[in-house]
Amino acid sequence: MELNITVAISDNGVIGKNGNDLWNMPAHLERSGQLTKKADRIVIGRATHDFKVARLRKQIPKRETIVITGNRNYIARTGYKVAHSFEDAINSINNSEQVFVIGGAEMYRLAMPYADRIYVTRLHTEIDSDILFPEISSSEWKIVSKASSYRNNLNPYDYSFEVHERRELRKNIMTNKGSTKFTNPNASHNPKLRSLLEGYQKNGICPFCPEHLLPDHTREILKTGHYWLITHNAWPLPHTKHHFLLILHKRHVDDIGDLTPEEWSELLDHYRYLKAKFQIQGCGFFIQSGDITKNKSSIAHTHVEIAESDNCDEHEEVHVTLG
Repeated sequence: MELNITVAISDNGVIGKNGNDLWNMPAHLERSGQLTKKADRIVIGRATHDFKVARLRKQIPKRETIVITGNRNYIARTGYKVAHSFEDAINSINNSEQVFVIGGAEMYRLAMPYADRIYVTRLHTEIDSDILFPEISSSEWKIVSKASSYRNNLNPYDYSFEVHERRELRKNIMTNKGSTKFTNPNASHNPKLRSLLEGYQKNGICPFCPEHLLPDHTREILKTGHYWLITHNAWPLPHTKHHFLLILHKRHVDDIGDLTPEEWSELLDHYRYLKAKFQIQGCGFFIQSGDITKNKSSIAHTHVEIAESDNCDEHEEVHVTLG
């Protein structure tokens, strides 16, 4: 899934005032409309949705639209769906190819950690307001396109169309081609798995990166979060009742020192989910990090394995190789 944001921002970062967006800018509205035509789905906060519908006196153009609201009694217009959290919305559309978040401020804040691109209409003016767009840090984002225009009788501000891409995403796309360091076939004692890993190694593919994981993985995806997905291990260890894989599915990371606090937090949430759902009384929780030739992991992409023994009373051992 590619998650995009479209937004109009003043030079001092303002996106709205008194609960409403500011811009009577046909150029921005036209651009947003053209961009979202290619979207499978649109995500919008309830207050922004109601304001836009009231102002335009019509529904948002015909793309599947998910309105996010904490109001459990909110009734969406015909053709709209309702989600009660950003996480619920993303989980419900994880099989989409193109998703656009179009406001408001809280939706932008929640979407920023997961966004792949930000389409900014930069309005060259300053507005007095505390409704701001999150910082677009140059260390995380790179401007890949910019085109400027002058004000006219329809558009009251000079403006620029900018496209920002996440640096990390572009790096991962590049480094996941032609590399032979994503798999370590010698770490596996299973001939079938070793053969698969050798194929990935030959083609320079990371099997846990999103463009390869879902097409090749045959086991059920139990839960998909913002950062991690949960599935059954296709190659479970002997003597395990349950053997789960938690895979970082938004980006390629091979060292746990590079995980963000938000990624660690969701990982623990997923552990609690599994513990409750499968009534796990005791388990092994293991994660390998760094050089796969040193830690004996078979795949150089951060993942966590949670294994529960199938018969603790008989003291059957579950062996994990490390180093």
